[in-house]
Amino acid sequence: MNKRSTTPLAKATRKADALWQEIVCMRGRCLLCGRTAPICGHHIKGKKARPDLRHSLFNGVCVCWGVGGCHEWLHALGQDTADAMLRALCDDEQFALLDESRYEPSMGMACLMEARCEELGKVKRAIIEGNRIGSSSPARIAELMQEAVE
Repeated sequence: MNKRSTTPLAKATRKADALWQEIVCMRGRCLLCGRTAPICGHHIKGKKARPDLRHSLFNGVCVCWGVGGCHEWLHALGQDTADAMLRALCDDEQFALLDESRYEPSMGMACLMEARCEELGKVKRAIIEGNRIGSSSPARIAELMQEAVE
């Protein structure tokens, strides 16, 4: 039986992961094939390679998943090929923001994850309240993230 960790850090990380998935999926359709269901968020820069970008909204694209889905296909391509393909399909601004991202934690990891959950929750509410689901540009998401931390 696989037991989930119940530490404050693990709980906050799972909550932030779920919020990140939910916000990335608000784009509504697979970036690669256009399918609308089932969809999931895909990290452009992998969580192991860039753990600092795990919850960055610039580091996510909406793709379809399941047997034969684009998510499975992206992982089969390998990081370099998938990265090149996503660069060609995504807004240049998104990759510029992603490449510039530098994240340096300044507090305990559990507190940091809780703060990240709060930020993501504010961004999610702002997108929903503003009826901007699926059309929020990287610049607008950056504005919403900045407003969330202020």
